[in-house]
Parts: sequence; structure tokens; C-alpha cells
Amino acid sequence: MPITSAKLSCPGLWTDIQEGVEYVANKYCRDPVTGEKRCRFYAYGCSLGASLLGQYLIYGAESSVKELDGAVLYGTPWDFVIGHKQFYENYGGWPSYAIAMNLCRIIRTE
Repeated sequence: MPITSAKLSCPGLWTDIQEGVEYVANKYCRDPVTGEKRCRFYAYGCSLGASLLGQYLIYGAESSVKELDGAVLYGTPWDFVIGHKQFYENYGGWPSYAIAMNLCRIIRTE
């Protein structure tokens, strides 16, 4: 599919999930003549994908109920602010240090 948005990845763009689900449902799960559903359709989201899928299930409820027969969310980062803080401050701040050192190395080589 062609890129149609300037935002390639954002934890708030649940409409991207809606567009994908509706595309797959119409192409593979519905009869082209009658429009009737001919198979079950399930969605699985992991990590950021789980967060996006969860937002789609909440905010795009009308579409999700129509298209999906079930969904599984695994490893969902529910609070991005807390998750960001825990990632960078765990292990004595080692992740922050490692990222900063890699950035310094990249800047020096350019």
C-alpha cells in the first residue's frame, strides 16, 4: 500500500488499524456479491500493536464489532509516560547512558 500519511508510526493512530482491518475484511472475509461475512476474522496485537488494536476496539467500536469476531492484546504498554520513565531509569540509568553513547559515536563519525 502507498504511504498516505506523514506519520509513519504513532501510538495514537488507531485509524491505521481500522483501515487495515476493513481492507482485509472486505477483500478476504466478505462475499464480493452479497457482502455477507463468509469466515471468522480475529486480530492479535503485541506491544505497541496491542495498544493500537485496543484503541481501535474502543474508539472504532462500531467498525470493530462489525468486522472482528475476537481480538487478543498481549504485552500492552498502557501508560506510555510511565513505560518511558521505567525504560530509561531502570538498571541505574544504563539504557539512557547506552543510547547517549551511541548518539555521541554517530555524531562524531559524521
